[in-house]
Amino acid sequence: MQFTAMALSGPQALDDWLRRVWRIVDDPQTAEYVRSPQFILRCGRLEGDCDDAATLAASVLHAMMVRCQLIAIRQVGESDFSHVFVYVPQAQLIIDPIIPADLLPPHFQDALTLEI
Repeated sequence: MQFTAMALSGPQALDDWLRRVWRIVDDPQTAEYVRSPQFILRCGRLEGDCDDAATLAASVLHAMMVRCQLIAIRQVGESDFSHVFVYVPQAQLIIDPIIPADLLPPHFQDALTLEI
């Protein structure tokens, strides 16, 4: 993980890199998988769904010693969370290679936040 963090200049570079290289691969309908950042980097396939991208981004930011938050959101009226991404408060930056940058939510009204 340290090598990846050292190769990037900061949170914005991480977001740019993930948006360039991340391949979206959904979990099967019958299961929820969360691949560890070590597994993703070791296997060499930068792919997965939102939780895979978020855990990788949070781990790289942690190695950069940049504080971040995991934000899980759900649709209004739903009980299950449907998406997760990383927010870097000091840069006011959302890191999310799944959602195009121009469609990112400006506010997280019905969200669960975990500080890293």
